[in-house]
Amino acid sequence: MLKFFTAFVAFSLVFSFNLLSESQINQNYSDKFAKHLSTMDTESFTKKIQEIHRRIPERKNFQNIQKINSSDIKSKIKNNNQLQFLPEFPKQVIYPAEFEEVQAVLITWPYITLDTNGQMTDQVFEGIGTYYDEKKQEYYFGPVTSFIDTLDISPYPPVFSQLAYYINLETQVWINVWEGKDSIILKNYLKRSGYELTNYRFYVNPGNSFWYRDCGPIAFYYGSDDKIGFLDLEYYGGRPLDDEIPLRIAMENDYPIFTSSIELEGGNVLVDGMSKMITSNAVYYANADTYGQIFIGEDGEVYEVVKKALKSNQVDDSLRYLFNLNFLKVVPALRYDGGTGHVDLYIDMWDENRFVFTKFPEELKSLTDYSISKKNIDTLLSIVRSNGKKYNSSYIPLPKKDDGTWYKNNNDYAQLTRSYSNHTIINRAIIQPVFANELSGDKVQLNKDLDSLSAKYPGYKIYPIDVRAFDGFGGAIHCITKQIPANNPIRIYHTPIDEFIGYKSGYQIVAKIQNQSGIADAKVLWRYKNSTEWNELNMINTNGDLFAADIKPEMQNATIEYYIEAKSNNGKTITKPMTAPNGYYSFAYSILSVNDDKSDCFISEFYPNPSNNASYINLNMPDIIMNISISDINGRIIYNKALNLKNDDNILEINTSHLGNGVYFVSFNLDNGKLVSRKLIVGK
Repeated sequence: MLKFFTAFVAFSLVFSFNLLSESQINQNYSDKFAKHLSTMDTESFTKKIQEIHRRIPERKNFQNIQKINSSDIKSKIKNNNQLQFLPEFPKQVIYPAEFEEVQAVLITWPYITLDTNGQMTDQVFEGIGTYYDEKKQEYYFGPVTSFIDTLDISPYPPVFSQLAYYINLETQVWINVWEGKDSIILKNYLKRSGYELTNYRFYVNPGNSFWYRDCGPIAFYYGSDDKIGFLDLEYYGGRPLDDEIPLRIAMENDYPIFTSSIELEGGNVLVDGMSKMITSNAVYYANADTYGQIFIGEDGEVYEVVKKALKSNQVDDSLRYLFNLNFLKVVPALRYDGGTGHVDLYIDMWDENRFVFTKFPEELKSLTDYSISKKNIDTLLSIVRSNGKKYNSSYIPLPKKDDGTWYKNNNDYAQLTRSYSNHTIINRAIIQPVFANELSGDKVQLNKDLDSLSAKYPGYKIYPIDVRAFDGFGGAIHCITKQIPANNPIRIYHTPIDEFIGYKSGYQIVAKIQNQSGIADAKVLWRYKNSTEWNELNMINTNGDLFAADIKPEMQNATIEYYIEAKSNNGKTITKPMTAPNGYYSFAYSILSVNDDKSDCFISEFYPNPSNNASYINLNMPDIIMNISISDINGRIIYNKALNLKNDDNILEINTSHLGNGVYFVSFNLDNGKLVSRKLIVGK
């Protein structure tokens, strides 16, 4: 089902309102708003903004709004001939993952909209917003004016200032403003605030709100030369201007676009760049009703589209077609995440092999979303992919309240909906929402959490932004940004060596590497852990776009770090991971006297080592009984315990907080008579 383009139609119409002149409106509104603003503090202002710009707009009962079937829309509107629509959707499209290279990030700046009484409201169509008739208890449309938000009382300009500035340090920031003159106002404001931009582009399009992740374009590559196209899905009803943003941005960049009446927001789209997609069943609820978008017809009347309700299997089929999926997983939505049910509140991907999850701690196991997220995580980690492997995973913490305490119940968390997962990855950097600053909040815990984030996203430069002004919205940085993928992409798909493996004479590194011009050169750079020099291995093109090289270590027990670098025939170079050499893959290997004929039976080295409070060791030895003992450098046994391993993969934690600094020897006595020893260093 296609959705029709209504932009540039509504804004040329004459409404039957008694409108003041522009100068009268500006003076009238400014005076009234100044009086209204004098009665507000930052807290009341923020509360009003959150009411107007909630993530899911309230469906209002408007007066004089007419219903129209989607099949009859053409009789009421006129398509814009300047826009290039894809005649039919390409059969083979690639949706890049968010950890892949981008050329720009699209945001909009927040605005304040006033009615003729100087009261804050929302803009629905350009210059037309929402009023409320208390007697009839109905909403109606009336004239409004909007100002770009640079107010001192508003907590949002500082957030967007830092956001725009940090983006512009890593790639081009695209900023949408509602009026052309606002670009000058904004540039001057950013310069005064210490966030002057050097790498930016302005777009001028009227809007409704600032949730551009949800309404913004979903970009894909198509064709042999990796052209960029846009998929425009239907956004929430009641925000028709934001729903048109993909169309407007496409036209200004000469990107072809394909439109669909399927409702799905960008915050509920997680793709891995390999035709796999994770979303929540919120997409089913969105498409099960008959409420469509509103628009203004050529006759000056406001219409609401009556669309066809879809069943879940119809939604699945549409998503598989539109996203060219070979795998789709729809998981249950969280219940207390601000109402969206979007997966970007707790699921992210470091690369196509590894999920990074926000983990609800045991202290919150009574919360509904603890159980839902845990089950969803277990479901995703049980998936066996086409390469025969399951996904890897790592976990980042859930932010606490300002006083360092946990949430008491579901509603207590729903008042804040804080999450570190709602960040935006931009090439080699992450713009990270945080919930404290130097003056307030849980600063001690924040520093610990940032260390955890750095460890789980190795090599990324992290730009923290205090987003407590978004508490309760159900989203933050990720939800107000939209990546635009890079031109001329080099795609590198690689399944890394298992993190812990038995000793071999060689370890083959295989990658699928693609570029429209072909690959001129590919190499593996590797080193032993703690070494500063990288060794280079040329990768051989083994078949089509597959490349391989063998790492042949001389040491029999070590940890190897490596990354891949590729150069295209048209001169572009990229690495995998993108943050290399600061970020890289690693694996530990060891030669053992245990089950030498089975390379998957393995006892790793300790990590971290040296250790401060705890160290871990991986035991990949199913159905075996062993005795573990720890002795100090003088041979005195200070710990002894029997272990009965049942699963293939076990992670044993050694609490070292009570141990003094020094060297310890950990012995594993197996039930087959074999003995394996590991050295553990404690340094505090």
